[in-house]
This record gives sequence, structure tokens and C-alpha cells, in this order.
Amino acid sequence: MSAAESLAPWPVLVVDDDPGVLEVTRMALEWVQVDGRRLSLALCKSATEARQRLTAQEYAVAIVDVVMESDRAGLDLVREMRGDRRHRLTQIVVRTGEPSSYPEAKVIEDFHISDYWPKAELRAARMRASVVGLVRGYVTARTLDAELHEKETLLREIHHRVNNNLQVLSSLLALQAKDVDELTRAKLEQTAGRVRSMALVHQHLYSLDSLASIDFAAYLRALARDVSSAVGHRTELRFEGDTVRLSVDRAIPAGLILNELLTNAVQHGRSEDGVARVVVTVAAEPGRVVVEVRDRGTGLHSIPPGRGLGWHLVQALTRQIRATLGQHTDDGLRVTVEIPLGEPPR
Repeated sequence: MSAAESLAPWPVLVVDDDPGVLEVTRMALEWVQVDGRRLSLALCKSATEARQRLTAQEYAVAIVDVVMESDRAGLDLVREMRGDRRHRLTQIVVRTGEPSSYPEAKVIEDFHISDYWPKAELRAARMRASVVGLVRGYVTARTLDAELHEKETLLREIHHRVNNNLQVLSSLLALQAKDVDELTRAKLEQTAGRVRSMALVHQHLYSLDSLASIDFAAYLRALARDVSSAVGHRTELRFEGDTVRLSVDRAIPAGLILNELLTNAVQHGRSEDGVARVVVTVAAEPGRVVVEVRDRGTGLHSIPPGRGLGWHLVQALTRQIRATLGQHTDDGLRVTVEIPLGEPPR
């Protein structure tokens, strides 16, 4: 908060269609000071007038009557404020002359307000004490919000740097693969693909609002395109399913599992015309996400245990996130991964 801001009065919005109540509130609060700063009272006679004020300024405290233009005009205004990011930190008081019609506990719970004032019980001393506490609550909320924003910015930058470093590592592996024999080249390219699958998670986290989870379906679309491009075979990809979010703890190992399955499908699932036709399906079910990778190929029709590093990696990661793996070999290979959404893996 700047030095100029620290000298400015605390903005307080008072909304009530009763001129007498507005005047009493003004008289009770006009000389109140909080940490050396007075209050700046904006008095509104209707919810409509208050909306106009709210478009121009953020308020530390808003005191809102329930019954004005309608029986719920004040509550409608409060709901709008709580849905607007500009006013998410404002400490809101609901004031009503009909407490039996709007029970205190229900209003506090449903509208996320900070205090509840029945008009019949209102005294100047209580108003002053409550507003002082609410202004300090607003200051605390702003401080915590600023700290959270700073940490989110730092965490987003970390994801950006991790993504860049993993991309560099993938590129180095690809360059190294040019100077080795064919078998070693294949292994290096597989490793580069695994690194890219991890980098994609951090890339998605950097570009999204949430840093705790990613849109897993969107991630798999990008991963499937990347695998298809890296392998270099003629591929027809089709993606079906739901939009689901997956925590970072699960997204990275699940992405590595799907990287192996997609690589296998593109490399070995080609039909007689040489095209790998791969279908990826994501389904959100109660308590789990089910991902299916299906091809119509005539080549490799199973992934037997002990086949290689890729299969061992799939098994280890499946255990890590407590997932379930299944495969069917009717008309091509179909592999399903059931990922639970309970406690995060340890």
C-alpha cells in the first residue's frame, strides 16, 4: 500500500432505502478512525444506486439493507458483489428489519457475509465496534491476497522455468540421437518423448489460472499430437470424452503412462494401409477418471510384462497413483487406465 493510500480514508458503502437509517449510520460512523484513518461514507438509497458506485470503486466495508426495491434487493446486491472479483475482499454486513424472514445463520452461510445486524437491536456503539473490526479484517484480507498473488506469480515462473529446462533437455537428447546407432537412437528418442510429456504439464500450469490442477483432456490432446509428430508415422487421431481436471500429483505420472501407451499405439497400431488410427477417450466417473487408448492395428496386439523399460515404467507409475490398467486385443489393442481421485499419491 502506497504512502498516499495510507493517508486516505477507508471507503465504506451504506445502502438503505430509509433516510432515517442512513442518517443514524452517518452520525454513528462519521468520526470513527481506524489506525489513524477516518471513514469515507458513501450513502445510497437503493441497490441500483449502489451498483453505480460499485462500478467505480472498491470498498473496505459495505453495509446493505435487505428490503429495498424488492424483498431481496439487498441480498441480490450482495450475491452480485461476491461474484465480482473486484469486490471479493469487501467485508459485507447485512442489515434487516425482518430477522425472522432472513435467519442470521442461513444468510451468513449462503451469502458469505462478515456480520449481520438486526435493526431493532442496533446501537451506535455496536456499529462503531463492528466497523472497526471489519476494516481491519479488510486490511488483513488485502495483505494475504497480495502475498498469495506474489507466491502464485513465483510458482508460475517456476513452472515456466521447469518447462523450458525440460524442453532444452529433450532437444539435447534429440541432437545426441543423430550421432549414434539406430538402437541407441530409438532409446534416446523414447526418453526425449518422456521428458516432453512432463514438460507439457508445466506448460499447461503456466498458462492456466489454477496452479493445483490441469485440464487433463486438453493435456492429452496436446500429448497425442506431440507423440504423433515425434514418431513420424502417418497417424489419424480422434479424441473423445469429458473435460476433467487432474491434480499435478497425478497428472505427471498419468501423462508418462499415456505417453507410453500412445507411443505404442502410433508405432505398432498401424492398419494394412500403413496408417495408425488411434482413438483416445476420457471419461469422468464418480471417484475416478477412465482413459482409453485404442487402435485398429494389425501389428503388436498386446503389451506383455517384461517387454522393456516402457512397460516397467507403466507398471511402476500405475502403482504410484493407485491406478488400474487393463487391456483387450479384440480388433486391435485397447488399453484402459482407471485413475482414482481420492487421496493424492504418496
